[in-house]
Amino acid sequence: MEMNQIRYFLAVCEHRNFTHAASASNVSQPSLTTAIKKLEDELGGDLFVRDR
Repeated sequence: MEMNQIRYFLAVCEHRNFTHAASASNVSQPSLTTAIKKLEDELGGDLFVRDR
């Protein structure tokens, strides 16, 4: 687990949107999504319900 993964997780919680969270974190949306997916894999489950 890396600190940036926690920061991205908190940004998604705050913005409730991966694209907005990525923009606020100054990273691309695919990079943020990849980091969140790795965090989910490490923790063994989904952290967010994805509606799309």
